[in-house]
Amino acid sequence: MKYLKRFNEELKPWTYRRAANKLRKKGHEGRAKELEDWSKKREADDELESWKKRVSEMSKFGTYKLNVKNPETGQKLTGDFYLELIMDRDAFLDSLDHYKETGEGHFYITVGIIPTTKELLDECNRIMPEPEFGNGFYWGMFMILGFKLGTSLEFNSYELVSYDSSMAGEVSLADRGSAGRFRTLLKKMFTDSTLDYPSGYTDVDNFYDLIQQKFCIEFGLSSDYGFDVEQVADFINTMSANDMYKSI
Repeated sequence: MKYLKRFNEELKPWTYRRAANKLRKKGHEGRAKELEDWSKKREADDELESWKKRVSEMSKFGTYKLNVKNPETGQKLTGDFYLELIMDRDAFLDSLDHYKETGEGHFYITVGIIPTTKELLDECNRIMPEPEFGNGFYWGMFMILGFKLGTSLEFNSYELVSYDSSMAGEVSLADRGSAGRFRTLLKKMFTDSTLDYPSGYTDVDNFYDLIQQKFCIEFGLSSDYGFDVEQVADFINTMSANDMYKSI
């Protein structure tokens, strides 16, 4: 495929697909097909490199046994995963005025799930309905912390649910040990300044600083409602690990 030499090898896969579409419109079906095949290979290679990077960064925070079930076919697996938890600060900021008006709101924490082995990754791709793995993980779950706003911020509910069952399937913690480790990790992320858990954003290095700089200060939760991260820890302590996992 000599004509590919004119492309920068750092181009993203979608660049090749766009070029293939242009060639197809001009009637060059053979060249378009070659470009599409190359884009798929590049995409697979990029995903594998992203996965290796995620494994390197997140493995130090432990493994968690998860269930994955395809709700359409009934296929399922249980395996060991690393997790990447990211607080959705943009959704929070967009909804903050609404939270103030209604007196109740939520912290949304997305949970990326990272297969610990290439074999498990391949099994996920086989079983999941529409797997998306561009960042080196699948979006697997949501942790939703509900609160009320008055003169103070008071947490009052939580949910741990699948992110999108039509994509990664129905995802859940598989045993009590994993549920307990998940609860401990969540608590440390909010309260341990030395944990150095990644924030998921480029402008703030770690999760703890994200909460302090953005939620506490910039979003005004501390000055307006006396919010402190210890409130999160106290609420997490009330969560029962027995209620956070299930068998499939």
